[in-house]
Amino acid sequence: KLGRDAVLLFRAEELVLHGADDGHSAAMQFAFRRRFFRATPACAGAACRNADVVTSARALLVALKGSQQRAGHIDSLLLTLAGVAPGDNREPRLVLEFTARFGGKVRHRVPLLEGPPFLPGEPNAGPHVAALNPNLLCRILEHCAPPSRGGGAGSCEEVTVTAVPDEGLRVQSYDLMAGSGGSTGAQANRTEVLVTRNDLEACALDGPGSEVTFAGRGLRDFARAVETFSRDLETAGLLVGQALLELRFGNVGGSVVCHLATVAEGAVRAPQDFAAVLLITTRD
Repeated sequence: KLGRDAVLLFRAEELVLHGADDGHSAAMQFAFRRRFFRATPACAGAACRNADVVTSARALLVALKGSQQRAGHIDSLLLTLAGVAPGDNREPRLVLEFTARFGGKVRHRVPLLEGPPFLPGEPNAGPHVAALNPNLLCRILEHCAPPSRGGGAGSCEEVTVTAVPDEGLRVQSYDLMAGSGGSTGAQANRTEVLVTRNDLEACALDGPGSEVTFAGRGLRDFARAVETFSRDLETAGLLVGQALLELRFGNVGGSVVCHLATVAEGAVRAPQDFAAVLLITTRD
């Protein structure tokens, strides 16, 4: 889901994984912070030089899945960079070393790609905010923009999200392939869901500029992924409170921003030790 290339940002007490589609119309970013790690260069007192590297997303996925299958029950993962320090003449690679519970180790070296990483700037997402359960958002998008049975893009790639004052959030899509052509066919095959304010954990949906249209596939996949890994985060004690997805949008901005949040004791906040963000460019 990260696209063709994966960018890894190594920091003293943080590892950031970033990916975007080929057109840079959608980008995902995941940040792993201190409590995720048993040891970091900072906690060991070692000097840490920030590093931004690019590798093939497919090669990284193969290394993660394949090494775990070979090592069995994984106890830890060590990430290092080889061939990037001054004077190191080795071929630049990302090294993943898996240690099994019973002492076995599997090491996988993933080649790094040349060229600077693409990282988006600060998005302008508009004034409207809605926070809801990831499972609810996933079911709404699967209803409005279902994945194609044949594995293709499907005929409902675009969805329109509208802030409806005093009511809630409206999600619409048009099945452009099922109609007989023209606006009448599109209207006849419209799918629309209204998420009432009672179904939202928090919202700020008043004011102008309330409607945005964008590709729904990325948001649907992101909601599904958050629904899955939030359970693992809760089990590991890294997520306090119920997992939510917070949408920020508006047609005065050029992007829709969706990020992981939690709600505890009525307050919505971002997790401290993990961040998951999706940026989607809206259609003019």
